[in-house]
Amino acid sequence: MENNNQRIDYKRGKVERYLKKFKHRLRIRSIEKELSFPIGTIQKFTKKGRKIDDERILQLYTYLKKMRL
Repeated sequence: MENNNQRIDYKRGKVERYLKKFKHRLRIRSIEKELSFPIGTIQKFTKKGRKIDDERILQLYTYLKKMRL
């Protein structure tokens, strides 16, 4: 269980750093639409610091890895 939490924390860190670094270059709405996220999920994270839940972090990690970003 602890090992799984470490993996999620690792992926969360990578995704959050990437989103913050490239928020001006990404088409955030397109990503949200493709992953079926509610509109504003990623935007609220990048602008207001709202936490993205673990399930969505894993989806974003897989998406970004697939896109090789």
